[in-house]
Amino acid sequence: MNLKKYLVVTLSSISLFSCSNLKNKGNDIELVQKYYNELNNSNYSKISQLVGDSITLSEGGYYMNFSENDYYRFFQWDSVFSPTYKVLEINQKNNTIEVTISKLCDRIQFLNEKPTTAKEIFEIREHQITTITTTELNFDYKLWDLKKNKIISWIKLNHPELDGFIYDQTKNGAQKYLKAIALYNKFNKL
Repeated sequence: MNLKKYLVVTLSSISLFSCSNLKNKGNDIELVQKYYNELNNSNYSKISQLVGDSITLSEGGYYMNFSENDYYRFFQWDSVFSPTYKVLEINQKNNTIEVTISKLCDRIQFLNEKPTTAKEIFEIREHQITTITTTELNFDYKLWDLKKNKIISWIKLNHPELDGFIYDQTKNGAQKYLKAIALYNKFNKL
């Protein structure tokens, strides 16, 4: 009799855990989709509810660990360029969410002349995003470097007050970046 009760309790627990796990998978996909929606809306107050107290961004073996305040500064920098993110594909793989996105913003339009695409892996703990790892990033490296080097050189000669804009990942740095692009484009249209 005890064996039967044990089996019933065990099977019920497994069934409940499986249903709960399936529910979390759907919720995790929704969480990542909300993250990109709020990036498109430049809504940090909602994004801050989707990420943990700290978040790690990783790309090409380079890891950036952000506190909540650090991530806010990074978010401000990115938002200045008016990015548009599109989720092209999203899948649950084990305990992660794998996403293929495209991104276009004023900076990318200038440097790449078309959207970039990326594959990213999201790690989620306690229904909050804790890590985003970029595993693939596709853009025209030659064009990007050529245009980046041209604008850096041109700004250094013609608008030294903006020199260093490319390395300043703050809101102010992004605003200088946009100003540099506008000045460079205006000069090249003459």
